Amino acid sequence: MALLLMGALTVVSAGSTIRWDGGFGDRNVRPTSAAALADEYSYAFGSMTLDLRGVELPAGETTLRVSIAFGDLVVQLPPGVPARITGRTVFGSSALLGRQFDGITVDHATQSADYGPSASRRLTIDLSTVFGSATVR
Repeated sequence: MALLLMGALTVVSAGSTIRWDGGFGDRNVRPTSAAALADEYSYAFGSMTLDLRGVELPAGETTLRVSIAFGDLVVQLPPGVPARITGRTVFGSSALLGRQFDGITVDHATQSADYGPSASRRLTIDLSTVFGSATVR
């Protein structure tokens, strides 16, 4: 019972960082240009794929917020763009650029080897996973 209560409190506290959009099915998002990118992508109660492979990012840093609750998320990164992923996994698992983060409440931060200020284009993702799994590759 205490574990259930702790889980509910964790989800409520994470609620301020997660928008509870959509759900009950599969959602595939494939923006085709930087202008078509939203600042935030979120989904609940289903599976979402965010395919960024067709987007040519502008020079500098592009930041996205991505969240999944009670579901599965796959983010496919644009080729050749250095990436950094930060955020939190609550009662779930996240496989981020080849690193695994699992647990009740786990903060994570990882980046590709070529991420840094010298890269002409960079992608930063703020990722929240609650009761689900996320994969960024």
